[in-house]
Amino acid sequence: LLYATALSYRTYLDGPFRVVPGDTLFLEFRLDPQPLSVDSIFVSVEAREQRLQMAGFYQRRRSAYGGAFLEYKDLEDIPALRASDYFMRIPGVSVVPDGGGAGRVRVTVRNGCSPNLFVDGVKLVRSRRNGVRIDEVVRPDQIVGIEVFRNSAQVPSQYDDMDSRCGAILIWTH
Repeated sequence: LLYATALSYRTYLDGPFRVVPGDTLFLEFRLDPQPLSVDSIFVSVEAREQRLQMAGFYQRRRSAYGGAFLEYKDLEDIPALRASDYFMRIPGVSVVPDGGGAGRVRVTVRNGCSPNLFVDGVKLVRSRRNGVRIDEVVRPDQIVGIEVFRNSAQVPSQYDDMDSRCGAILIWTH
């Protein structure tokens, strides 16, 4: 008898065949598909912002850089009228009055130090005195990701320069 079975195929049975010593018997057979039925399947996928993926955001977050990371799903839960409102929740970061007008603030790290600011990978020029005025550059509804590196040791090499002693802030937009 020839008996063949495989998962998701109908069982095949044929024969009996008579074979004597020294004989060669060639047989051809086909297994017909028989799909398995299952009750249900649960698939879970972690949603990722493609822009952040391409910019290396997720890779840096997994690495040992030690920065603070907020992505779109984190930002959705933070009520923000201004972009600087997001930074009030990041340890080691301060949002301080700028003195340049009502509501003007700047973002600083330890001891009032002003980090470099990058938006979509481009470094923005800042004044020594005023530091980072994020609210003048981007609105909260434009932001899909934030990275904060509070000192030069944390700053990824592609965003490190002679002026990164205060760290860096990377903002990623839609």
